[in-house]
Amino acid sequence: MHMANRVRKKWTLEELDSLPDDGNRYELIHGDLLVTPPPTVSHGTILARLTRILARMSRRTAWGTSSSHAP
Repeated sequence: MHMANRVRKKWTLEELDSLPDDGNRYELIHGDLLVTPPPTVSHGTILARLTRILARMSRRTAWGTSSSHAP
């Protein structure tokens, strides 16, 4: 069975710049438009919790410093 080829539109920088400022993240990769929705509240909550955990661990172990010898 023969399948039709789907032609994908290649986006330009001008078209990217004309997209609305609606909270989505728009990116061009080799002419392909990628759209990422804005993060949710739960995403922000998880990010804040992980940041606190990693900050405490970093202070205790010196990870992330030039004197760190962590694995």
